Amino acid sequence: MTDASSLQDDYNKVNDYIESVRRRFPSYQTINLVGHSMGGLVARKWATDHPGEVNVVITLVLQIWGSMQLTPFLSFQAALDS
Repeated sequence: MTDASSLQDDYNKVNDYIESVRRRFPSYQTINLVGHSMGGLVARKWATDHPGEVNVVITLVLQIWGSMQLTPFLSFQAALDS
């Protein structure tokens, strides 16, 4: 089962990658995010944390309501919000 620390690690990797792309292409003001499964959770959280910087978030195979993996996501979100 995925835990909040690995979600945090993935979030940090996505953030670092986006920042490296922005350094290379400074004219890119907004981005499109695509995430699959847990990557969709990370993409949604990143978009929530950077509201003016995302055009669209596309999630594939993302099931959080009724999912057994909802608890780690809520813990992840609570940890990032604190």
